[in-house]
Amino acid sequence: MVRLIIALSISILATHALAQSNNFGTISGVIIDPDGGAAPNIPVQAKNSRTGALHKTSTSASGAYTFAQLPAGTYEIFVPAVGFTLDKFEQKDLAVRAGQTLRADIKMSWGPNLGTPGDDPSLFLRNKYAGQSGTIARTVDGKPDLSGVWNSNDDPNPEEPSMLPWAAALSKKWLENNLRDTPSGFCLPGGPLITGPLLYKIIQTPTLFLTLAEDVVAVRQVFLDGRSHPKDLNPTWLGHSIGRWQETCGHRYGGNE
Repeated sequence: MVRLIIALSISILATHALAQSNNFGTISGVIIDPDGGAAPNIPVQAKNSRTGALHKTSTSASGAYTFAQLPAGTYEIFVPAVGFTLDKFEQKDLAVRAGQTLRADIKMSWGPNLGTPGDDPSLFLRNKYAGQSGTIARTVDGKPDLSGVWNSNDDPNPEEPSMLPWAAALSKKWLENNLRDTPSGFCLPGGPLITGPLLYKIIQTPTLFLTLAEDVVAVRQVFLDGRSHPKDLNPTWLGHSIGRWQETCGHRYGGNE
């Protein structure tokens, strides 16, 4: 009798597990560039239209990607823009059925630079340094040493931020007045943080912090020697920047004003 109960319990559990596994499906495909070449190391997102659950993966060296074990339902596929080279891709209403594999091949479109060779290092650098890691370089006094060449703002999985009401209202105001309060919207110098997918170089010394931008060739210097802003800022096309190091939760962070 005991053996019968145990056998029956195992059978019920196996049936339940099988039923659960049959509630999942798969999305797979290949991503290619506008010329038909494979697009490796490209981030791909699958969002459940009902629950909002977000699944993330990246393409292989051959451009292939797979989302396995997706709960059955309707999904949206999103591939973010890659620098200025590849434009973003979105496809909605993909029905994933239990126990089935949905094929979704993607052909990307050229971004703003229309695929101009050498104009955008983002994709090249992403592929060359994929998976690279290491320790944080520090100066002799223990502060982080940011000296080197950087590729700015290459977020492989960007997500739309959830803005607070005041921030949403301010953003709406800026858009309605055609970015009047945003200098970079009129090809004037922007802020000290470089946000485009461009190369820039940092030269850091104990008293001076320099950024060399590749886009509009210019030098921005941030003074670290404790000085204050001058009373008369003219002539300063890029403004006047000062910085300091501060302790926050046991970690050192640099800031500039």
